[in-house]
Amino acid sequence: MVTARTRSWPTYEDYLNIPGDDRYELINGEFILVSARNRAHQMVSVKLVSRMDPFVEDRELGWVFHAPFEILLTNDEGINIV
Repeated sequence: MVTARTRSWPTYEDYLNIPGDDRYELINGEFILVSARNRAHQMVSVKLVSRMDPFVEDRELGWVFHAPFEILLTNDEGINIV
C-alpha cells in the first residue's frame, strides 16, 4: 500500500538557518550534506560541460551551468536563480 507524504518541503529560511559553511543539496525534501568533488569528478565535469554547452546553446534549449550556485526557492514552487 502506498501512502502520500504529508511532510512539507523546507523553506528558504530553513536553508539560511543551516549552521556552518558546508554545502548541502536538496534531495527529496531533505538537506543532504555533500562532500567536496574529487579530481576525477572535475575532469569529467569539464568534458561534459564543454560538449553540452554548444549543443544546448545552438538549439536554444536553456543554459548549462558548471559550478554550483545558490537558487532561491519561493513559496509558489518557483525557482529564482540568485
